[in-house]
Amino acid sequence: YWLYPTQSNDCPNNCATCPNSGNYFTCNTCGTDPTNRLTPFGFFTQSPGPYGTYDQGGNVNQWNETSLDGSTFGARGGDWGQYSSDMDTLSSGSAGVPMTESSLTGFRVASVPEPGSIALLLAGVGSLLAYAWRRTAAS
Repeated sequence: YWLYPTQSNDCPNNCATCPNSGNYFTCNTCGTDPTNRLTPFGFFTQSPGPYGTYDQGGNVNQWNETSLDGSTFGARGGDWGQYSSDMDTLSSGSAGVPMTESSLTGFRVASVPEPGSIALLLAGVGSLLAYAWRRTAAS
Protein backbone atom coordinates (compact mmCIF):
# COMPACT_ATOMS: atom_id res chain seq x y z
CA TYR A 1 0.00 0.00 0.00
CA TRP A 2 1.05 3.57 -0.66
CA LEU A 3 0.48 6.65 1.46
CA TYR A 4 -0.82 8.61 -1.56
CA PRO A 5 -3.03 7.44 -4.48
CA THR A 6 -0.26 8.28 -6.95
CA GLN A 7 1.79 5.14 -6.09
CA SER A 8 4.05 7.14 -3.82
CA ASN A 9 4.80 7.77 -0.18
CA ASP A 10 5.95 11.29 -1.06
CA CYS A 11 3.54 14.21 -1.07
CA PRO A 12 2.32 14.78 -4.68
CA ASN A 13 3.04 17.90 -6.69
CA ASN A 14 0.52 19.84 -8.77
CA CYS A 15 1.97 19.42 -12.27
CA ALA A 16 -0.12 17.80 -15.01
CA THR A 17 2.90 16.45 -16.93
CA CYS A 18 5.02 15.31 -13.96
CA PRO A 19 5.02 11.97 -12.14
CA ASN A 20 3.49 11.82 -8.64
CA SER A 21 0.94 14.56 -9.35
CA GLY A 22 -2.58 15.32 -8.25
CA ASN A 23 -5.08 18.13 -8.58
CA TYR A 24 -5.07 20.07 -5.33
CA PHE A 25 -5.17 23.67 -4.17
CA THR A 26 -2.02 25.73 -4.35
CA CYS A 27 -2.55 29.44 -4.08
CA ASN A 28 0.74 30.24 -5.81
CA THR A 29 -1.03 29.82 -9.14
CA CYS A 30 -4.72 29.79 -8.19
CA GLY A 31 -5.68 32.51 -10.67
CA THR A 32 -4.05 31.08 -13.78
CA ASP A 33 -3.30 27.37 -13.37
CA PRO A 34 -6.12 25.11 -14.70
CA THR A 35 -5.05 22.29 -12.37
CA ASN A 36 -6.58 24.27 -9.50
CA ARG A 37 -10.06 23.60 -10.88
CA LEU A 38 -11.87 20.42 -11.85
CA THR A 39 -9.90 18.67 -14.59
CA PRO A 40 -11.06 16.08 -17.14
CA PHE A 41 -10.39 12.38 -16.61
CA GLY A 42 -6.84 11.40 -17.59
CA PHE A 43 -5.41 14.90 -17.07
CA PHE A 44 -2.58 13.57 -14.89
CA THR A 45 -1.31 10.92 -17.31
CA GLN A 46 2.04 10.49 -15.51
CA SER A 47 0.43 9.51 -12.19
CA PRO A 48 -1.51 6.24 -12.42
CA GLY A 49 -2.76 4.70 -9.21
CA PRO A 50 -1.71 1.23 -8.06
CA TYR A 51 -4.53 -0.40 -10.05
CA GLY A 52 -3.88 1.56 -13.26
CA THR A 53 -6.60 4.14 -12.58
CA TYR A 54 -5.95 7.85 -12.97
CA ASP A 55 -6.88 11.05 -11.14
CA GLN A 56 -7.59 9.48 -7.76
CA GLY A 57 -5.45 12.09 -6.04
CA GLY A 58 -7.23 15.40 -5.84
CA ASN A 59 -9.89 16.69 -8.24
CA VAL A 60 -12.78 15.39 -6.08
CA ASN A 61 -13.04 13.28 -2.94
CA GLN A 62 -14.42 9.85 -3.76
CA TRP A 63 -17.12 8.18 -1.73
CA ASN A 64 -16.08 4.91 -0.15
CA GLU A 65 -17.96 2.16 1.63
CA THR A 66 -17.04 3.27 5.13
CA SER A 67 -20.29 3.91 6.98
CA LEU A 68 -19.66 6.29 9.83
CA ASP A 69 -23.03 6.07 11.57
CA GLY A 70 -25.39 4.32 9.15
CA SER A 71 -26.39 7.42 7.20
CA THR A 72 -23.13 9.31 6.60
CA PHE A 73 -20.27 7.82 4.62
CA GLY A 74 -16.58 8.53 4.22
CA ALA A 75 -14.90 10.18 1.25
CA ARG A 76 -11.15 10.24 0.60
CA GLY A 77 -8.63 11.32 -1.97
CA GLY A 78 -8.59 15.07 -1.48
CA ASP A 79 -10.28 17.58 -3.75
CA TRP A 80 -9.23 20.55 -5.85
CA GLY A 81 -9.95 22.88 -2.90
CA GLN A 82 -7.72 21.02 -0.41
CA TYR A 83 -3.96 20.82 0.04
CA SER A 84 -1.82 17.85 -1.02
CA SER A 85 -1.55 16.59 2.56
CA ASP A 86 -5.32 15.89 2.49
CA MET A 87 -4.75 13.19 -0.16
CA ASP A 88 -2.89 10.81 2.12
CA THR A 89 -4.47 7.66 3.48
CA LEU A 90 -3.93 8.80 7.06
CA SER A 91 -5.96 12.01 6.81
CA SER A 92 -9.48 11.85 8.14
CA GLY A 93 -11.07 12.58 4.77
CA SER A 94 -14.56 14.00 4.75
CA ALA A 95 -17.99 12.65 5.48
CA GLY A 96 -21.52 13.28 4.36
CA VAL A 97 -24.64 11.91 2.81
CA PRO A 98 -24.05 10.57 -0.73
CA MET A 99 -27.35 12.00 -1.98
CA THR A 100 -26.06 15.58 -1.67
CA GLU A 101 -24.51 17.35 -4.65
CA SER A 102 -21.07 18.94 -4.44
CA SER A 103 -18.26 19.96 -6.77
CA LEU A 104 -15.84 18.57 -4.18
CA THR A 105 -17.11 14.98 -3.86
CA GLY A 106 -17.98 12.32 -6.41
CA PHE A 107 -17.65 8.63 -7.14
CA ARG A 108 -15.86 6.39 -9.61
CA VAL A 109 -17.69 3.74 -11.58
CA ALA A 110 -15.63 0.68 -12.41
CA SER A 111 -16.53 -2.56 -14.07
CA VAL A 112 -14.57 -5.50 -12.72
CA PRO A 113 -15.85 -8.98 -13.59
CA GLU A 114 -16.09 -11.26 -10.59
CA PRO A 115 -14.39 -14.66 -10.84
CA GLY A 116 -17.77 -16.35 -10.39
CA SER A 117 -19.26 -14.59 -13.42
CA ILE A 118 -16.36 -15.72 -15.63
CA ALA A 119 -16.82 -19.35 -14.50
CA LEU A 120 -20.56 -19.08 -15.16
CA LEU A 121 -19.90 -17.73 -18.66
CA LEU A 122 -17.49 -20.58 -19.43
CA ALA A 123 -19.98 -23.15 -18.13
CA GLY A 124 -22.69 -21.67 -20.37
CA VAL A 125 -20.46 -21.79 -23.45
CA GLY A 126 -19.46 -25.38 -22.63
CA SER A 127 -23.12 -26.40 -22.27
CA LEU A 128 -24.01 -24.85 -25.62
CA LEU A 129 -21.12 -26.66 -27.33
CA ALA A 130 -22.12 -29.98 -25.73
CA TYR A 131 -25.75 -29.47 -26.81
CA ALA A 132 -24.68 -28.67 -30.39
CA TRP A 133 -22.38 -31.71 -30.49
CA ARG A 134 -25.11 -34.00 -29.16
CA ARG A 135 -27.60 -32.74 -31.79
CA THR A 136 -25.03 -33.28 -34.55
CA ALA A 137 -24.20 -36.81 -33.29
CA ALA A 138 -27.91 -37.75 -33.13
CA SER A 139 -28.54 -36.71 -36.76
